[in-house]
Amino acid sequence: MTGFNSKRAMANSRHYSNTDNPIDFPSGTPTDSNDEYFAYLDDLRESGVTNMFGASPYLQEEFGLDRYEARDILLQWMQSFNK
Repeated sequence: MTGFNSKRAMANSRHYSNTDNPIDFPSGTPTDSNDEYFAYLDDLRESGVTNMFGASPYLQEEFGLDRYEARDILLQWMQSFNK
């Protein structure tokens, strides 16, 4: 258990603020305003705390998003690797 707690702490060590809620991307393409979310997801991935298919709850908790917003951001982040 100690390893999990320390990895989780590492993933949450960077503070992310959600001041302008940049989820509005109607075209389905990532925007510059998603950089903060994407940086958080990159850190979470590097920490190894969770399989990234289960990362939505982490976004919800960190940024106060609902599950649909978090899922959409996670999907955009995953699709960014196809480019």
